[in-house]
Amino acid sequence: MIEKKKNTTSMFESLSICLKCDDSIRGMCCHVNVPIGEFNIVLEHVHCPFLDLDTKLCSDYENRKQLAPWCLHGENMFGKGGLPKGCLHLKEHPEKEPHPKIKIREILPQLPLHKQQQLVATYNCFNNVPFQKYVEFGLET
Repeated sequence: MIEKKKNTTSMFESLSICLKCDDSIRGMCCHVNVPIGEFNIVLEHVHCPFLDLDTKLCSDYENRKQLAPWCLHGENMFGKGGLPKGCLHLKEHPEKEPHPKIKIREILPQLPLHKQQQLVATYNCFNNVPFQKYVEFGLET
């Protein structure tokens, strides 16, 4: 039986992009996001179980596709709202992600008070759902 070699070059190229990611958004692609109104909000407390919260990187990057089928990688990372605003993967192809993830605290100051209250209430409901429930419902990070 011939064993298929892993494409380690592209894997490490992708990881090197993640390592260069600004610390303020590193790991956001590993968090569940939900569309709320016209925004694609990252749920900061609902993330992949393989996300190392200290490094903000995958704890098993090499095996992530097998361990976490929901993981964003290759061409499946685009167009789903899973990449954050400022992601280096989007730098060369911003058209591939028309509504990138954004942290709620970045947009609240731009909204009128009644919209802020609605957004925060919706966010809090979603942010209290365990990650596994999102996986069961087929939502991706």
